[in-house]
Amino acid sequence: MSDSQHHAKHYCYRYTFSSKIECGICVASYVHRISGKQKEKQYFYWSCYDKVSLKEKCPKSLTIREDILKEMFVEVYNSITA
Repeated sequence: MSDSQHHAKHYCYRYTFSSKIECGICVASYVHRISGKQKEKQYFYWSCYDKVSLKEKCPKSLTIREDILKEMFVEVYNSITA
């Protein structure tokens, strides 16, 4: 089992989008990340596991801010259910 497969299996229910986002470049799961040390300036991000752990393996994958990801999800969901 690869590191990314082990990580995806171990953390599959920890956050809202855990095990639901897959990198379009290397097919690894996206993982939850926190930016900033100060609580009032923290942002939550989702990044490709291979980019986070092995930068040279997937350098072109995108990092998505969680608040934007949630907005996108609601927009798509509403367009499907309307």
